[in-house]
Amino acid sequence: MLGKLLKHEFIATGRMYVPVFIGTLILTPLLALLIRFSDIGEESNIFNMFLALSIFGYIMMLLAVFISSLIFVIIRFYKSMTTEEAYLTFTLPVKTSNVILSKLIPAVVCMVLSFVIFLISIFLFTLIMGALTPHTFSDFWRGFTEAYPYMEDYSSTFISMILVTILSALVALASLVLQVYVSIAIGQLMNSHRLLTSIGVFIALFFVIQLLTTIISIPIQNDYMRDVMFINESGNYDRFADVMFSNYFFSSFVGIAENIVIGAGLYIPTWYIFKKKLNLE
Repeated sequence: MLGKLLKHEFIATGRMYVPVFIGTLILTPLLALLIRFSDIGEESNIFNMFLALSIFGYIMMLLAVFISSLIFVIIRFYKSMTTEEAYLTFTLPVKTSNVILSKLIPAVVCMVLSFVIFLISIFLFTLIMGALTPHTFSDFWRGFTEAYPYMEDYSSTFISMILVTILSALVALASLVLQVYVSIAIGQLMNSHRLLTSIGVFIALFFVIQLLTTIISIPIQNDYMRDVMFINESGNYDRFADVMFSNYFFSSFVGIAENIVIGAGLYIPTWYIFKKKLNLE
């Protein structure tokens, strides 16, 4: 049943995300071509203003890709779990846990896709503007092949860093989405001002979680700086890379563990509220 729910949710979520993705990929080359092949001169202040607005519009469009992804997560969950649409959601013969997971997984996937679209847009823009040329790619490849013998000993480490970074980002995204979900779940307990309550809960949760994670990370960073200072004082710079990599992996795994614990702490009350305290009045 979870598979059917996921299929339905991906389709429903895609209706919101796909127009933004397509619009971004269409507008990016158009704006880049407009800016590159326009003669920016003092003789046309109106046209220069239009170009400046085009650049500003492109920057705002990139920001909108990220902002809209979070807004869509909020809208989709709020409508399907707390409004009239929720009557249909909760009359289905499925577990509450499956309902929440069917919302969480597409939300994380679509937010990841938003980041991919962001990178593609930046690549297209810089390519059309001429910042990237065939020489750029050839120079990069030549530099990489020249440096590879010196990095060969750390090649597996770099691959591990990429995988750990991806895992860390996915877990952090899931934790962020669950912050939204539990805020909406608490807000729907109110008979009035539900949206304001949800926003207030989210802001409070966000700052508390950031404060706790910062406090936990301080000892890790202090140990790292102590090791770096020891290397500088001893002159044993061969250990610097090992210290840097070990600190990165340790802090990343701590961050992953934090987000898993936080995610579980957010998921359980979300599940309990929609299971036992659902208020659709």
